[in-house]
Amino acid sequence: MVDVRVQLAGTLTHDIECVYISHPHVVTFGPNSTDIWEITPDKVQHRSTLTPFIGAPERVGLRRRERGGVNFDHGREIIIIASDGPEKHSLNVYGLRDGQIIRSIEVPGRLDVRSVHYNNGYALAESLGGPEEDTNQNTRIYLYDVAGQGNLIRELSVPLDFVGGSLYATFLPLGLTATQDILAASSDYSEDRMCIFRWRGGRTRRSPSDTVEIGMEYGDQISTTSSILLDNDSFAINTFEFTQGEIQVGDASQSVIRRFDIPSLKEKWYSRPISGEVYSMRYVVSHKAIVAIGEVDEGKDPGSDFDWATTVTVIDAGSGALEHADKINHRKHGCAVRECDVSQVGDTIDVVILFADGTVSVTPLDMFLLDGFEREGDSIKVHRVLSDGFQFSGGAVGQKSAILEGGSEFSLVRW
Repeated sequence: MVDVRVQLAGTLTHDIECVYISHPHVVTFGPNSTDIWEITPDKVQHRSTLTPFIGAPERVGLRRRERGGVNFDHGREIIIIASDGPEKHSLNVYGLRDGQIIRSIEVPGRLDVRSVHYNNGYALAESLGGPEEDTNQNTRIYLYDVAGQGNLIRELSVPLDFVGGSLYATFLPLGLTATQDILAASSDYSEDRMCIFRWRGGRTRRSPSDTVEIGMEYGDQISTTSSILLDNDSFAINTFEFTQGEIQVGDASQSVIRRFDIPSLKEKWYSRPISGEVYSMRYVVSHKAIVAIGEVDEGKDPGSDFDWATTVTVIDAGSGALEHADKINHRKHGCAVRECDVSQVGDTIDVVILFADGTVSVTPLDMFLLDGFEREGDSIKVHRVLSDGFQFSGGAVGQKSAILEGGSEFSLVRW
């Protein structure tokens, strides 16, 4: 194994609840201010405070790291933050340099901040019809020109020929291409099927330009939990498949990664099932690989407490073949995983894990493909750069760096 040296680059006193990184910028959300920082070669430097104040778009859970609602556009020097109420639901555009708001675009209904996709000045968002709704029938997808005048470009709903008489068909945006092609998926809890749709950019008609129905490899329920654009001509999704009524432990729920062409929506391949739920995917161009990050409950007794393990699976983006997979059982390791992500700097790729005690694991992807995580007994090898009493509340992974939140302070680590 290559010995990666992880170092503490600095600690700042600042109250934060949530942090996002898009190198070299960092945004921290606190109880009283939201701030933009820049990672320089030797420190984190404050750049601006967002005005007016806006809170974090979501409370990031301690177990699953489902991030969303924050998008950086470094070329336009803007940041787009989704707000989910309680007074209004909106897409808010701020300047990165001065922190001043440029525009706030109100989104009808209840905005799902995790569903926001951004590409080339446009934002795609999903919203339910109103707080009184208990079905998905009024779900809408909206396309806004957020970097221009803030205009609503398109409004879409799940095609009626798919929904039929069902009140429970989901409708979820999957991606937005640089030419404003809209990709979305719909599955029906009352039926074992899923459809993927594409609406061609520049068109105004409500019916999709292309549609494909996909079947399941496992179980009787299917939904999508993550998606990623691979290039201008293809995208990948994870389908989460399970059997209704079964306790979701071990292999009782599985994920399948699938790659589709654009614009045909032809399925190029699907992967072998991955135990549990994949909630995040990263595309590594240098390796032509997809890194799928997820979790699985390894509890043996359905009545016992959760026994979570974080899973990391590398899949060949050309063929769908599984290149390597490994997992970290939190109980056996002795500490919970707070964040798992991929750091990419050119051809230098690392799988990074931040643990609840402030320790850090950094594994070069090339080494992971050979041997998985380096272990010391039931634990994986970690680096401790902070004091033993550090109270880790969250963090984020950047380029050969990570931010560790500690409530009233945060620290930058490098390797």
